[in-house]
Amino acid sequence: MNSTEIISYFTDPVLRGPTLGAFFQALTTSLIGVLVFLRKESLLGESLSHATYPGLILGLLAGILFTPTVGGFFELAIPLFGAALSAFLALKTAHFLTSRLNVKTDSALALILSSFFGFGVLLVSGLQHSWGSLYKKGEALLLGQAATMQDAHIGFYAGLFAIVLLFIVLAKKEIVSFLFDRPFSKVLKLPVNGLQICFQLLFLIAIVAGIRSAGVVLVSSLLIAPPLVASLFASRFFPFCVVAAVTGGISALLGTIFSTEVTAYFHSTYGERVILPTGPSIALFLSLFAFLSILFAPKKGFIARRLKVFSHRFRRLEENLLKFLWRRDNQEAEKKEMHETFPLPYPLLSIVLYQMKRNGLATQQGSKWALTELGAYKGSRVVRLHRLWELYLVDILGKGKDEVHVNAEEMEHILTPELEERLLNLLKNPSVDPHSQPIP
Repeated sequence: MNSTEIISYFTDPVLRGPTLGAFFQALTTSLIGVLVFLRKESLLGESLSHATYPGLILGLLAGILFTPTVGGFFELAIPLFGAALSAFLALKTAHFLTSRLNVKTDSALALILSSFFGFGVLLVSGLQHSWGSLYKKGEALLLGQAATMQDAHIGFYAGLFAIVLLFIVLAKKEIVSFLFDRPFSKVLKLPVNGLQICFQLLFLIAIVAGIRSAGVVLVSSLLIAPPLVASLFASRFFPFCVVAAVTGGISALLGTIFSTEVTAYFHSTYGERVILPTGPSIALFLSLFAFLSILFAPKKGFIARRLKVFSHRFRRLEENLLKFLWRRDNQEAEKKEMHETFPLPYPLLSIVLYQMKRNGLATQQGSKWALTELGAYKGSRVVRLHRLWELYLVDILGKGKDEVHVNAEEMEHILTPELEERLLNLLKNPSVDPHSQPIP
């Protein structure tokens, strides 16, 4: 694709409706998804999205009564209003089941999802023979119907996005306080009940807004995936919202373009009418971004965390070798002896020793190793921290002398200079450990 073809998605009368409509829709749902995610109600979003289906079908039926005389707005608004009512009824039913009947939350949500969605399927099945066009619309909304969006949809969803964004910007402090410290919000006399109602309303808006592009089945992906990505890259509320919105918006754009291009490719190349729905395509890119973020996020990603663990273990092994060589009083040690002392893979031992030699901590003569002056200093510090920690466990915590060695082996690798200073003050600058060995 060249730049002209990409621009056509935003200018062409046929393409800009699905592209920009899905884009603003995803922005809206992703922003509200942040609030849902931070309140730990993502599973509720999955249930309520399926619960919109009967209201959506009834709204489609009601829309026929207004469309011929009023215009296309009611054809869009009435089904969405019906979906919102259905989701609201499901929300209240779930609250009643959990608070009044003591039904467990997961059981209540499963019951809501299956019963409401099943009723919706029953309704749409009844339209199959008498209302064929409505049946196709209702069935299409299961996976989204972004391809039929027009300019009116762009304005509708852009307006929703502006309202949600304005609410978050103007009520940022109240929202943060309500999300993370509700008792403190009551102390400050914030309108907690009003915020609760606003959150529920936004929750319903997010679900209803996402139906057109992602569909009833996949709208929860817009609620869950963008905040999940944001949680791996941002820790403050405003950046969290920005990352989530960008993730949702880009996924909507890429999903729409991917769906259109793949469909056109099969038609032009093979002459086959293979249609790739836009909703699943958007959900596919959302899942891709979430998966890549889980793997490659710089601080919280799986690879970064594993590298951090490996780095700690590597440093711990290096410090153990420094301590081992320091205790030999400048006498050289055979590599074989170190391998027998530390049961670890021989290649890993070679890598650690090579790194120590490269950093100027150790010298090598054949298979024998000894510490340099810098290595001896660092080795003495490891021993010092070990013996300080042993003394703390015995004198302050009252542990037995024979019980503290294992704990000290762990703590010697994580004691910071600040904590060392506090230990020295607490122990009154000791000179020997509990076993009467000098503290370097």
